[in-house]
Amino acid sequence: VSTQSTWVRLRYFKDTSNRYDFALVLLSLAGVVADFLSQDWLIDPSMLRVVRMFRVLRVLRLIRSFKDIRILLETLWYSLPSLANITGFLFLLFFIFAVLGVNIFGRVKRGQHLTHRANFETFGYSLLLLFRMATGENWNGVMHDCMVEAPLCNPEECGSIFAPLYFISFYLFASLVMINLFIAIILDNFSTTMQIEKSKVQMTDLKRFTMIWADYDPNAKLIIPTHRLPELLQTLGLPLGVERHSSRLKLLETLGVYQIPEHAGMIHFIETLIPLARKQMGVDLSDMDIRTQEYQWRASFPELSSLPILRYRNVRVTVGQYFASSYIAAAYKRSKAREKYAAMKQAKALGLQDSPLMELRPSSTGSVAAAALSPGKRR
Repeated sequence: VSTQSTWVRLRYFKDTSNRYDFALVLLSLAGVVADFLSQDWLIDPSMLRVVRMFRVLRVLRLIRSFKDIRILLETLWYSLPSLANITGFLFLLFFIFAVLGVNIFGRVKRGQHLTHRANFETFGYSLLLLFRMATGENWNGVMHDCMVEAPLCNPEECGSIFAPLYFISFYLFASLVMINLFIAIILDNFSTTMQIEKSKVQMTDLKRFTMIWADYDPNAKLIIPTHRLPELLQTLGLPLGVERHSSRLKLLETLGVYQIPEHAGMIHFIETLIPLARKQMGVDLSDMDIRTQEYQWRASFPELSSLPILRYRNVRVTVGQYFASSYIAAAYKRSKAREKYAAMKQAKALGLQDSPLMELRPSSTGSVAAAALSPGKRR
């Protein structure tokens, strides 16, 4: 009972919002203790009280109750990696144009739009001005001031004839191309999120698969023995898995449809999850597309390159074929054992065997894979 009670308490920390509340309570208690002691601290105790304002974020719990808002936030979250790459490239673009601006327009005479705050005299001001121009704010006015010519300026303060090329190219890349690329990435992820929400496979199903896989792969090597796949699928349940009490024939039919690659007794995480989700979401790919996708996986997951590739007549061996052949081998061994048992029994009946007959039962071991397919009625 005490062990079960401890487990129930520990389940509290599995929820992210619960861990967040727990951290807020600890920081609030630390602030109260700091105020009570009234001693000199390396950190101002008032800083701990500032943390209390993060309690406002607890309202985000309501997002779970509003499906549309949750979808939007999930879209933003899944877009962050791609947005980070685009942001890095955009910063590089700003850096290049800022350096060019300082070298070309750093000494240009100030005008109506080129002021003491908006200019190219320093690298910092140049970056700020480029950021403002990327929003479309009066970039053509700044370009006009950077084209000033004599007699309106001294020779060392005049603009450049390359100003239109500089400003127009920057506006095209920074504003029209890059900003629209941001929008395209978000819309693409939103479309993917909506497809997942409308499909049979939800994000919770994918997370559940990951958690169950971790039980069979405690060292996080992304590979497990092939003979444990039926047990994993039964533990997983529908929609990605199978029913817990599925027959051997049902398991063989299911595994034959998924076309999961087999690596000499081992299977990989990504090569298992994607076929399962692909079948449930109704995505049908040709054999060529499946092979192309597998080559992409090998490029993304280096550990896949170390796994052997089994082929039969230039066709890759799948998990379904592995279990089917193992079942046939086990059935053949049982058949031979029964024949031997019947021959020994007949020999004793005819008095051709002097030694007492030792009971010999048909072999039911076969192979590890056949034993893994044993749940349900044998066929």
